[in-house]
Amino acid sequence: MPGSMKLDDFLHDLAEVAGAISRRHFRQGHGLVYKSDKTPVTQADHEIEAALRAMIHQAFPDDSIIGEEFDAHHGGSAYTWV
Repeated sequence: MPGSMKLDDFLHDLAEVAGAISRRHFRQGHGLVYKSDKTPVTQADHEIEAALRAMIHQAFPDDSIIGEEFDAHHGGSAYTWV
């Protein structure tokens, strides 16, 4: 973990970032599109996942990440963020 940050602080930071992006998009039109499997996705979904992936990768560069909007990142550690 970078510096002296604890895991619970990092998780709180992830939630804060996701919340800030969500609030910025709230009632602004959702930019809804449909993925190839016919499930909906918004610009906010993409922005949130990209931001959280960047934060996780910076703090835990060897961890794997699996999300809905982007391809999986396979790291070398035994840990996977979903």
